[in-house]
Amino acid sequence: MKTRFPILLLLILLQGIGAVNAQLKNGMNTVLWKIEHPGSTNISYILGTNHLFGEEWVKSHPKIDTLVSSSATFICESLHSIDTAALNKLPHNLTSEKRTSKELFKEDFEVVNTYFEKKTGSGLIENVDNNNEPRIVVISRIFVYLLGEIASKEHINISGNGDPLDKSLLESATLQKKIIAGLDPIDVVTSVYNSPNLIEEFCSLIIDLIRIDNHDLMAADTRLGQQAYDKLVSGMGAYNNAKYDYNFTSSPTKTAMLENRNKLWMKKLPDLLKSSNCFIAVGAKHLESRIGIIPELQKMGYVISPIDLN
Repeated sequence: MKTRFPILLLLILLQGIGAVNAQLKNGMNTVLWKIEHPGSTNISYILGTNHLFGEEWVKSHPKIDTLVSSSATFICESLHSIDTAALNKLPHNLTSEKRTSKELFKEDFEVVNTYFEKKTGSGLIENVDNNNEPRIVVISRIFVYLLGEIASKEHINISGNGDPLDKSLLESATLQKKIIAGLDPIDVVTSVYNSPNLIEEFCSLIIDLIRIDNHDLMAADTRLGQQAYDKLVSGMGAYNNAKYDYNFTSSPTKTAMLENRNKLWMKKLPDLLKSSNCFIAVGAKHLESRIGIIPELQKMGYVISPIDLN
């Protein structure tokens, strides 16, 4: 390939990415995107999901169900929620965490323990130490519980039964006998849970959220914590209204092996998109940044258009 063609291709890609960002700046800040490719009759859609929201949120946006019904293939992050064998195998593959709740929460144990005793009637000893499930599963569940408390206080309707909207959509597509494809094999799901320091990150977030909820002004990082809290609430509120503030030029986050998983997914998605019209539901964070799914599809010549759900 001669020099002229890469330069022309680069200009086309920059124009495409610029168009998406311009639409976002003009208020088309959405969670749903249409995917088309010149020369193909297939039209697909990709939904950036928030795992805190569930079936209630899906029902409040009937366009989503219509698009899933009209698609031939449903694609999601993982099929382990409907794969009983994989789901039963998952806990046995997780790192065995031996630390007690006092060792995990250290000097903040009493603050966290008292919070849950008041809220639920049982503390960390009962919920963590006396639980036979892997520590990371229990700690992540505690974190999700806290997010649910925040959402309820802020009048944001997240999943009522704890099932993420990804699972709700997957079950709906399965009942409709759609072709189902999962992007993550079960060993990748296991690797995410076994990521180094993940349990420490969850514990730190739990401590911060509880201190802010307790209006603990003695915490050294209260100001930063409050800013993070306000951003969290704002983000949940925006998603509740089917909005998400994408950034297609930022550096990728390292959370949950996002960059590595995106690279793995981009080896699978093009063939799936070529084979049929698809509905894709993956975490919204996977769509943005310089290596996000949307910019990567654009580089491959796909035309990505925002769809307003409201």
